[in-house]
Amino acid sequence: MSIYEGIRHIRAIPRRCTDPTWNYAVLGAAFVFEGSSFGIARRQFRGGRGSTPFWKALRLSKDPTTDTVLAEDSAALIGLLIAAAGIALSHRYAMPELAAPPRC
Repeated sequence: MSIYEGIRHIRAIPRRCTDPTWNYAVLGAAFVFEGSSFGIARRQFRGGRGSTPFWKALRLSKDPTTDTVLAEDSAALIGLLIAAAGIALSHRYAMPELAAPPRC
């Protein structure tokens, strides 16, 4: 079913976004939640590494849970920024192809 829905959305003609306010509200809330989780993981990682440089501490770390949460939250925050940029560009240039979601 998800493959069918994905193909259906890719083939659909995107609609022009007239008011992206809710898109930004949802992305902003997601950014706050992911950012708080990232902050907690970063604080935990920094507490365990002491004066060791970041990359060396990451390589030598024995706690995969903190490393995994830190990496996942970093990727999620970058993805949210890319989605917001796509929506902003889509709205600014009236090109719905640039928007992250298939419809606004």
